[in-house]
Amino acid sequence: MESIRIQTTQNIDIEYKVASIGDRILANIIDYLVILAYILLAFSILNQISKFSQWAESYVIMTIFILPVLFYHFFFEALFDGQSLGKMTMKIKVARLDGGQPSLGNYFMRWIMRLIDIMLTSGGLATLFILITENAQRLGDLAAGTVVIKTSFKDDIDSIRIPEIPEGYTPDFPQVTQLTDKDMVIIKDVINGGMLSQNMTIITTLAEKVESILQTKTDMPALKFLNTVIKDYNMLNRGK
Repeated sequence: MESIRIQTTQNIDIEYKVASIGDRILANIIDYLVILAYILLAFSILNQISKFSQWAESYVIMTIFILPVLFYHFFFEALFDGQSLGKMTMKIKVARLDGGQPSLGNYFMRWIMRLIDIMLTSGGLATLFILITENAQRLGDLAAGTVVIKTSFKDDIDSIRIPEIPEGYTPDFPQVTQLTDKDMVIIKDVINGGMLSQNMTIITTLAEKVESILQTKTDMPALKFLNTVIKDYNMLNRGK
C-alpha cells in the first residue's frame, strides 16, 4: 500500500498510508446508499405532505429535501474532520498535504470538483486521476491540496509495544488510560522525529501538552516523562 509523509506543524514528518482506490470506491458506494435511502425517505414524506398542501409549496419542500443530498459530501467533510459516513466506515479521511487542518475552502474545492467530475464524466475522471497520480489524488484533491489517507493505526501499534515490563512495575501515571493507541503512536512519532532532528523543543512542548491532558505535573525530564507515559500505557493496557 502506498504511503505519504506529511509534515506536521511541529515540523515532524509522520508517515500515513494513502487510502487505496478500493477503499475510496467502497466509501463512495456506502455514501450513495445513504443518499439513496435519504431520497426514498424524503420523497415518501414529501408524498404525504403534498396531500395536504399546494404543489407550489411542495416544490419548495422538495428543494429543501434535495439540498442535503447536493451538499452531502461538503457538509460531512467540513463537520466531521474530513469524513463522510462512507469514509468513517472505511476508516479513511481527507488530509492536507502540508500537514495543516483542511479548511472550509479545501473542502469546498473538493466538493465543487466532485460535482464537475460527476456531471462531465460520471466519476470516470476521478478514478483515472486516483490511478495515475503519485498520491492517489483525484482532480479535487489536486486543486485543494489534499489527499485521502487511512485513519487506522493498526499497523503502527507494534511500534509502541514494549516487549518486557519488569514484574511488579507500578505505573507512575495511571491516568494514561484516558489516552488512545493513536495518541501513543503520535507521541512515539514525535519522540523519534525530535531525536532524529535533535530538536528537543518539540519533545518538551509535547510533554507539556500531555501533562495538561493528564492533569499532572512532574519533575521528570520531558523525554523520560513521555517514555514513562508509553510504558505506563502498555502496562495498563496489557492483554487488551
